[in-house]
Amino acid sequence: MADLNSLWFDVAIVMSVFAFGTILFGHFEEHKPKWRRILKVVIVSTIVVTVSATFGRPWAFGLLALPLVAALGIHVWWLPKHGINGWTGEPKEKYHELIGHKDYEALLSAAEDAADRAAIDARRDEPVLPHDDAMALIRGELHPVAAWRKARGLTQAELGSRAGVRGATISDIEASKSAGRFDVMQRIAEALSVDLDDLALPVGDELSRDETPGI
Repeated sequence: MADLNSLWFDVAIVMSVFAFGTILFGHFEEHKPKWRRILKVVIVSTIVVTVSATFGRPWAFGLLALPLVAALGIHVWWLPKHGINGWTGEPKEKYHELIGHKDYEALLSAAEDAADRAAIDARRDEPVLPHDDAMALIRGELHPVAAWRKARGLTQAELGSRAGVRGATISDIEASKSAGRFDVMQRIAEALSVDLDDLALPVGDELSRDETPGI
């Protein structure tokens, strides 16, 4: 059975108070570095244990109650007085401005810029068509398979070999003589390292001849 007279009981009470506070109001301190939050717990625990050992537990818990009462006043009265929700801290921009973090917008902007750069870097290796081929594709002068094949520097025979079909099949698809079966187009897309949608003809384009692909 736990010894309620032990100073470890006092430490457990302090930790419980901080755990409860973190669950309810931890988002109010998310801007603070973790080491500062940990240091605060250590300092408060040390003070409470020292007071408890020196003057007794009632004094220690009374001392611990003071910041709790102050925190209650802040969240119930002071924050709402300044137009900030005492439970959620919204709007965050107003809250950070109130507590003196005038650089919050700059930090937020920097975080958004970093996210944008990460998104750009993630797309950097995605396939891109040369401008002339892209324009020819838009005008309907070039089949998507031909455009991406040229962008990859492949001949029809080389692409056919990679996709497991005859070069003549690639030729027929590029000339719109054949639509190409789904499985064939899927293998071609994989061989070109593009999405299957990238090889789709613009809506309204029609095949000029037989739609049955060669194998």
